Amino acid sequence: MIKRLFKKLIGGLVILLVCLAAIGGKAYADKGELYSCVIRRDYRHPVSGQIEDSGGEHAFEIGQGMVEGTVYSNGMLEVTSAGDLYLTFRMSLADFSGNYQFWVQPGGTGAFQAAAYNVTKVGTDTNGTTKDIAIALPDVNTVVRGSMYVEPMGREVVFYLSPSDLQEGYSGDMVASFAAREAKADHAVTAPAKADEKKAPSKPDSKDDKSAPNPSTRPIGQSSTLKKQSSPSKKGQAAGLTTSLDKSKPESSQKPVNNPLSVLVYYIPTALLLSGALVLFIKKKRKNNEESH
Repeated sequence: MIKRLFKKLIGGLVILLVCLAAIGGKAYADKGELYSCVIRRDYRHPVSGQIEDSGGEHAFEIGQGMVEGTVYSNGMLEVTSAGDLYLTFRMSLADFSGNYQFWVQPGGTGAFQAAAYNVTKVGTDTNGTTKDIAIALPDVNTVVRGSMYVEPMGREVVFYLSPSDLQEGYSGDMVASFAAREAKADHAVTAPAKADEKKAPSKPDSKDDKSAPNPSTRPIGQSSTLKKQSSPSKKGQAAGLTTSLDKSKPESSQKPVNNPLSVLVYYIPTALLLSGALVLFIKKKRKNNEESH
């Protein structure tokens, strides 16, 4: 009798475990993840230290200030259920620049690869129009090479971006266009507007028909170790452009709430198994006591 009850209990626990595992898997299978991140902005390549912009070394402080004044320091990283990565960052001074072009370099070494991008949101700040740019990344350690035509300067400027300091969860106002927006119930992300069509790096921005020729996409030799980013002593200004975003506040991030199903899958079967074993032990103890009397 006891053996029969024990077998039924084990069978029931196995079925329950399979059902809970299936439910728990379904909770995450079709949902992406959102991360807040810091956008590292460099006039000099963060790995090789090379300055590709025509301004050269003597224009480093002005160039670094311009990059920091044009690109916001906070961004969003989307990870789809398929594992694809999409980085979104915000470009300021869009009224004075255009013909955005981007290349990606996995790990910061090897050849750059041309990458298309989406404009997911258009807004404004104290410097005028802003554009949120979303670009696919081959991996999280990718260095993005950017190029934009600056109208007051009459030439293109080359710079580098890379994500760092990732934190799970995102509560800013950038639009999640790729990862499932219902991934986390506590993400305060605005409803996405229709994103602009993807643009190849060689295609000029719609408002810049008079842009300069595209820069070379030749491979650039890189060193094998990452260098620590040096904070510039001051931000430069060029051709009347404001290059400081000191007034902008970084977007906050929050820790998402964990799904309780993953906890139930592991702890409920264990608790039931222990309870069943205790019941069987008590019954067996009583039976032995009755037989002894």
